[in-house]
Amino acid sequence: MSYERPTDRENGNWWVGDPCYAIPDSRWEEFCNLLFAKSDYKNNSWPVFLDWEHDGDTYCLEIWNSPGGDGVWRFPWGVSLGVDAGLLSVLPEDVVIPDDYGGYWFEKQPSLETSSYDYKVWLNGRVDDSWFECNNCGNEVQADTLDDSCYCEECAYYEN
Repeated sequence: MSYERPTDRENGNWWVGDPCYAIPDSRWEEFCNLLFAKSDYKNNSWPVFLDWEHDGDTYCLEIWNSPGGDGVWRFPWGVSLGVDAGLLSVLPEDVVIPDDYGGYWFEKQPSLETSSYDYKVWLNGRVDDSWFECNNCGNEVQADTLDDSCYCEECAYYEN
């Protein structure tokens, strides 16, 4: 799958980001209550799909955990998904508040996946930019965000 470049709100049909930036403050408690009531949420089985009523229509919201909780997930084209509620989401345009921030728009429904086990986030099939290929053994490794260095556990290779 090729990595789709984000677009602007006028051309976007789908929004990706922390739902706390897109759900109205007046409905945030309702959103949380729906999420917390889901057995998939209770069992830490992601994604969690929520039926969300908005202006007389029902929409499906796709909700994922953000590995490690709050932070920033970076992808190509300058996409930086800030997280403050420990969640990521794929939302249809009609449910996103007009003054959204912290997320990105896409023309086609993007794929999103997270793994707390691997500490990874994939957007449109691309793993976040904190991962790269070890120059020594070729395995995928995560950069140390403190000093932009890498230690590969597979081959004990250290690169800086």
